[in-house]
Amino acid sequence: YSTRRTDYFPTELQFLLSDCLFDGRPDPQIAQHEAYGSWFGSELSDFHEPSLSRRANSAPRSIRFLWLRSFHEPIVVRIDDLADGGKQLTAKRRSAGAGFNASDRSHGATEQVRRLGADEVERFEAVYRATAPMDLPDAGCSCCLDGAQWIVEVSDPERGYRYRRHQSPQSGPEREL
Repeated sequence: YSTRRTDYFPTELQFLLSDCLFDGRPDPQIAQHEAYGSWFGSELSDFHEPSLSRRANSAPRSIRFLWLRSFHEPIVVRIDDLADGGKQLTAKRRSAGAGFNASDRSHGATEQVRRLGADEVERFEAVYRATAPMDLPDAGCSCCLDGAQWIVEVSDPERGYRYRRHQSPQSGPEREL
């Protein structure tokens, strides 16, 4: 894990229970264990990403997708609302897999930052509204020992900070988004 300490996630996530099923039986699980918070936070820190949960309530909306794949490079995509009504996309990919080859983290990340075109904004907003991932209960159910972590965060002035994690979803709002 990174030696930098940045609080990316509210501690309340460690007490929020997700309604999970295991072999057809109820299996409530914590939305985010402290170890996951440290792992996810260190990945975001290595990407030099801002904390969305600690933003000012008046800050424009930001939506971030963090994709931590076991044996492939981690990816983060963030879409920020701009003061002029436009949107900016920031996409980053590191050379090392999440949690593996930690010595490769020093190579940094490839990064693309660009303003989205009007048609891209329209398509994104349509998918975001249709899937409404942040209106669903947290899907932070761990299904297996290995698999990709899909984390979606939103911070906006109307509804505040929201978090959703899903392990290796085969379908659903995270995949569509």
